[in-house]
Amino acid sequence: MNMNARKHYRESLEKGVNPFVNDDFAHKEYDETNNNTRTPLNTGGDELKKKVPQSSQVLDWISKNRGDLVAKALVRHSVDVAEIESRNDPNAVQKIERDGQFVNDGPGRGKYQYEMKYAGGSNSNKTAVTRYKEFYKKNNLKIPEEYQILLGKKDVDFSKLPERLQDDIFYADKNEGAIPLDDLATGKLTSEDAWLKYHWAGSKEARPKKEKMWDERFNK
Repeated sequence: MNMNARKHYRESLEKGVNPFVNDDFAHKEYDETNNNTRTPLNTGGDELKKKVPQSSQVLDWISKNRGDLVAKALVRHSVDVAEIESRNDPNAVQKIERDGQFVNDGPGRGKYQYEMKYAGGSNSNKTAVTRYKEFYKKNNLKIPEEYQILLGKKDVDFSKLPERLQDDIFYADKNEGAIPLDDLATGKLTSEDAWLKYHWAGSKEARPKKEKMWDERFNK
């Protein structure tokens, strides 16, 4: 999500306006042939242009079934997590040290740095994708065909997914996971603690370093 979009979401949430209804940022079409995105899908040798749906079925469902406050809190949390994980870069690839040099080839990929199994990662990408698919199945929703194609790989690289799909997977992952979204909505659970416990989910020993990282990013 770019800076203008983040500002839009923040201002919408502060005004009590649903940020994903009639939202030019959230609803603008995704064109896979755009130079800033990926190599176009191909069929029969012809370039295939894919457009994503003009609304988020995931957020729409959460808003209708769990309430606007929960949906808004989840969007706000997604903005925070994207900032702390990748500075909102949907193309981000984690840096790792290899042969004495740092290279962009680590397991963390995409806006939320879901880890691949590749390069010794936690395979959190598989968990997130599985939850996304389960969300659609149990709520009798249909995953867009172009998304099914992109998620058909064994070890999904999130940096190669459209930003909109990355967002929807994040929303579904959190809705289906252990995070108490009602507490996030009321403020009982802070966005920082939600990230530390339910997204980063690292060791107790490493937590102080991550808390400092959050504080420096958001509170200074």
